[in-house]
Amino acid sequence: MWTSRAGFGRTGTEPIEPPQPKPETKLDRSFAHLGVESSASYEEVKAAFRRMARELHPDVSHLPKEEAEAQFKLLNEAYTYIKISKRWT
Repeated sequence: MWTSRAGFGRTGTEPIEPPQPKPETKLDRSFAHLGVESSASYEEVKAAFRRMARELHPDVSHLPKEEAEAQFKLLNEAYTYIKISKRWT
């Protein structure tokens, strides 16, 4: 994006970069996968995990078996990563 901002050390032809979003970390993605805020307590994370596990478990899920297994594995990995990162183990 080009803009004209003469002064303040600019000639008016330099591109102005938009602010870069904060890089998402694996921990952020894990919280998002469980559907909770990164400030969630242990009890909130555990409840979210159990709720989702009841829906995604391959034995009860309406998804095809392979997809249910993959989703359940991702859920377990996210929950485990949060517990280890937060030292809740």
